[in-house]
Amino acid sequence: MSEELILMIVGYVVSVLLEVIPGFKEWWSDVAHKRPVLFGLCMGVPIVVWLLVCAAGLPIPVVVACTFMGFVDILALGLAAFFGSQGGFVTFSQYTQNARARNGYDVEV
Repeated sequence: MSEELILMIVGYVVSVLLEVIPGFKEWWSDVAHKRPVLFGLCMGVPIVVWLLVCAAGLPIPVVVACTFMGFVDILALGLAAFFGSQGGFVTFSQYTQNARARNGYDVEV
């Protein structure tokens, strides 16, 4: 399992939730707690995969060690996926904020 796979699954889950659950799209656009939700998903997806492979024995084509250290490793991947996604968001939002300020647009603080 890789950070990219975790982020792909998290993105897919959020996209499905946005389309399937009535009112979720409006809540998501106004929510101030996107980071905790994304953190929960980035940590939850690896835990679910570990449980499906190790506890349930499902033949998912993901290399996961079914030990305590395997569990810790998969949690570390979830944490790295979260930090990677948030690092990109912070960098991009700062870049667009600076670009808007240079071009004379109103900048929200």
